[in-house]
Amino acid sequence: MTDGVMDSMPPSPTRTRSHTLKTWGSDSSGSSSRSAELYHLDEADEKPILLYEYRGGLRTSSQKDLCSTLDRDHTRRVTTKPLPRFQSYVEIQRRDLYLGNEHDLYADFPNYNSSLASIQIPRQIYWNHGLFNSYPELYIISRETSPSSSAAESQESSRRLSPSSTWSSQAGAGAVEEGKSETAAL
Repeated sequence: MTDGVMDSMPPSPTRTRSHTLKTWGSDSSGSSSRSAELYHLDEADEKPILLYEYRGGLRTSSQKDLCSTLDRDHTRRVTTKPLPRFQSYVEIQRRDLYLGNEHDLYADFPNYNSSLASIQIPRQIYWNHGLFNSYPELYIISRETSPSSSAAESQESSRRLSPSSTWSSQAGAGAVEEGKSETAAL
């Protein structure tokens, strides 16, 4: 067979299958984690990454551990932010928590650019990133929320914690009776 004939032949089923498996990010057995596909993570990568959990803390982990964490808790999601070199602080803004398709949806919200946290990069990671370009990105784990759902949740919570529900009529009556008994004792 010549090169021209090989090029005109359709790909063999085995070549197509291996290409499909490779495209979807799964291993040879065909299994893949949901989070690896959804957030474009490598579930076999054990190299250290810098991970910030919103309202949690900063730690190092691996993409493999991150995938297993996200697969266990489907209410969490992950975004990435490039780490600037030779800067000891990184500012996390609201927009850093949004996935790619959500930026257009929420760009008009007033808190889109609001600052959520300022994180100090640990000294060892700072130097490794600055000199050797280790830890090129900050992985940010946050809860699966949106501005429209948080507004609905805040209205529900304000209904649950209203002043009338926190001060019951029995507690008020008991305080009045205690005041009368103390006055009578004097």
